[in-house]
Amino acid sequence: MRKRNLKFIPTIFLFSFLIAFPSFAQPHITVGIQDSIQQEILGQIVGTYLEEKGFKVKYKMSLSNSSLYSALTKKEVDLAWQDPASVWFLKFLRTDILSSKKLYKEVKELEENKGLLWFKIANLENQYVPVMQRKKSEKLEITTISELADCVRKDEKKIRVVMSSEFFFRPDCYFDLKQIYGFSFYRPNVRLISSTIGFGLLSGDQVDVVFAFSTDPPIEKLNLIKLKDDKKALKSYCMGIVIREEIMDRFSDLSSLVEKLIRISPATSEIARLNLKVYNGVSSKEVAREYLREKGLIDIKRE
Repeated sequence: MRKRNLKFIPTIFLFSFLIAFPSFAQPHITVGIQDSIQQEILGQIVGTYLEEKGFKVKYKMSLSNSSLYSALTKKEVDLAWQDPASVWFLKFLRTDILSSKKLYKEVKELEENKGLLWFKIANLENQYVPVMQRKKSEKLEITTISELADCVRKDEKKIRVVMSSEFFFRPDCYFDLKQIYGFSFYRPNVRLISSTIGFGLLSGDQVDVVFAFSTDPPIEKLNLIKLKDDKKALKSYCMGIVIREEIMDRFSDLSSLVEKLIRISPATSEIARLNLKVYNGVSSKEVAREYLREKGLIDIKRE
């Protein structure tokens, strides 16, 4: 009788070990998400799909560019969507203004030396645009950045502006805009705050122009006008998924799963539609699940 009981000891020990250390029973991934509706949706698309494939996913939310870089380095985040232009200009402090694909290639090589792997270019692109209320645009007869520049040159104190600190300091953004169009805003009239706050100020007629991403949902929701970049000063950059090399080595099937996500990743027009849904109150998790169902990556029968 005593010998038979001994047979159960290895099984009991293994069961107790798996309870105490669940990471051995189920693969863990931490997804980093920056502080925007768009990043939240993209992060949920990745995380939800990996959950469906058996991963236990944690989310590290509301990260800035710098805190995301830090979290990846400190191994607090395993995977994230990133704008390579932010990495190029803000993390590596490069000043060269390159084409979208060239910049992506350069960032990919730089990051690989730090143990961070970038996948193929996704379908989405990021681009800053200046927006105005339609009634203000009509009143001042401004529909292009050239016309905005002319207005500022005539009366530099007339236009009140909101832009992010990133837009203000990046050499490919405000600096390049000033060089190409030959003007600059009156500095006391420039507020360095997020576009989220800027849209509220714009609605209250407290500012005249907000520099935002072209896919920001308030642009459509508030029926704002995007000023035409007639001299093509503001660049459009590809987006991508970055993952720690250590995690890739640990989970052999992860690469193929992420590659599938890249292939079905939202295009710019699609992400604008998804952003608006979340802005109108639908949860980012629900929007992500619906998107994955539309693309055939989630089996509806399993829901």
